[in-house]
Amino acid sequence: MTNHLILALAAHNNWEVHQMDIKNAYLNAKLTEEIYMEQPPSFATSGYEHLVCKPLMALYSLKQAGQLWYARICKAFFKFRFKWCQSENCIFY
Repeated sequence: MTNHLILALAAHNNWEVHQMDIKNAYLNAKLTEEIYMEQPPSFATSGYEHLVCKPLMALYSLKQAGQLWYARICKAFFKFRFKWCQSENCIFY
């Protein structure tokens, strides 16, 4: 609902609207905790299948990825003095 209102106000007042879609956004979040994962089947080398991986950056399959990326983008927006819309968490102005 808030998105529609903002877009209607922008159209009425001839404001410029910018929208971002970052295709690999989740891959830009640094992990804040230690996570270990099994090697993907196509990655494992013969004789080393028992080893695990310790990712340093978030992956799409991690449950924390979205939350970590959102925290990082919020920090960047606040650094540039963007305000956070209280009623719609995904909107900054």
